[in-house]
Amino acid sequence: MSREDVALEGGVGKGTVFRRFGDRGEFASTLFDHVLASLPLVIAVLRGEHIEFLLAQGMTADEIRAGVISLAETLAAEV
Repeated sequence: MSREDVALEGGVGKGTVFRRFGDRGEFASTLFDHVLASLPLVIAVLRGEHIEFLLAQGMTADEIRAGVISLAETLAAEV
């Protein structure tokens, strides 16, 4: 995923992503730290094949996103 993709998905401008994360090495490091901090969620839901399966079953991206957010909130409440 490119920084442009991240900006589009996050609903922010490319400049915002570049200012926040700097160069590619810093971006990769920050992304790794985020994944590590969110590991239970990543393991449980965010694997591409899971999302692909749910889309194939007729769920919309908005429905999947809402479920991911709900799961993240539940996991965060348990910490």
